[in-house]
Amino acid sequence: MTSSQSKVVVVTGASGFIGRACFNCLKRNDYDVLRVGRSSSDDIYCDLALPESLLSLNNLPDYEAFIHLGAHIGWDGSSLEDMYVPNVVSTALIADLAGKNNAHLIFASAAVIAGLNSEKISASSENSPDTPYAQSKELAEQCIKASGVSSAVLRIGGVFGNNGPRHLGLNRTIQEALVGKPPQIFGTGTGKRNYIYVEDLAPIIVQTVQSRAMGTLLVSGHDVLSIAEMYQSVCDVFELSSAPQSCPGDSSRSQVIISSPDYTGKSSFSESLSSIKRLATKPS
Repeated sequence: MTSSQSKVVVVTGASGFIGRACFNCLKRNDYDVLRVGRSSSDDIYCDLALPESLLSLNNLPDYEAFIHLGAHIGWDGSSLEDMYVPNVVSTALIADLAGKNNAHLIFASAAVIAGLNSEKISASSENSPDTPYAQSKELAEQCIKASGVSSAVLRIGGVFGNNGPRHLGLNRTIQEALVGKPPQIFGTGTGKRNYIYVEDLAPIIVQTVQSRAMGTLLVSGHDVLSIAEMYQSVCDVFELSSAPQSCPGDSSRSQVIISSPDYTGKSSFSESLSSIKRLATKPS
C-alpha cells in the first residue's frame, strides 16, 4: 500500500452519534474519510438493510481501514429476523470487501453479548446473548472471524454525550438537564456502570486504526459509578435546583466492563458532563 493510500478510511454510520465524533477525530488526525450511509452528508449512499446497495462499495479507491459503525440498534422491540440483514448479512459482505482490499476492519460490537445479567464483563466472559440485538452482533462477529479479514472487534458498553441515543437513560437525563429538569431514579439506583463518553470513544477507534490492533477488545468509560452517583453528578454539573427524584421501580443490576487502559476513556464522568455542558451552551 502506497503512502497516498495509507490515510483513507471508510466509515459506515458516519452521520450517526458515534460516527460524527469518529469522523471529526479522523479528520483531526489527517485522514481522508469516505462516509457511507443514507444521510445527505454521506459521500456514498448505502442502505445496510439492502445488501445489493453494498455493491457500490466495490468501486471505492484503495483504503487503509474500514470502520463499520452502522447498525440497526433494535431496542424498539425489533426481532433477530428484523436485524439479520442490516446487522449480520451486511457485516459479512463488508468483511469480504475489506479483506479483498487488504484493509483492516474495525467493527463496533456490543459488550452486552455477555448477557444482560452479567455484572462483570471481562475478556474471559462467555458469550450469553439474551436479546435479539446482542444475538445479531454475535452472529456478525462470527462472520468476520470466518472471513479471515484483518480485524478488531470493539465490544462497547453504553455511550453517552450530547444528543445521544435516548434508549440509554443517561442520554435522556442529560438532554432534560440541559433544560433544567432534574433526573428521575427508578428504584435505589445502586446498579453500577462505566459508560463511555462519545468524545473518548472516537480517539480509541482512531487509535485502533493506527495500531491495526486485532482481536476482540472491550471498551469502557473511566469511572465506575452507580446510577444514583451519575445522576447526582448531573445535578451538580448542570447546577439543577433539586437533587435526583426517587421514583418507585426495579433497581438496575450492575454491569461493569473490565477493559485495558488503552481501551478505557480518559475523561472522568464529571469532566465529560462539563464538556457536554460547554459544547451544548456554546454560542452558534
